[in-house]
Amino acid sequence: AEQLGYSKALKLLKETLDEEKQTDLKLTDLAVSNVNKSAERKSK
Repeated sequence: AEQLGYSKALKLLKETLDEEKQTDLKLTDLAVSNVNKSAERKSK
């Protein structure tokens, strides 16, 4: 998009990538703090 001069598309793609990174971090935190602990308790 950048090389083709599509600045509006580039901005949207960057925003989407940033949102996906934030979502990934939140899901990782959720897994570490809740899901993994719950699975550990159930395995005992």
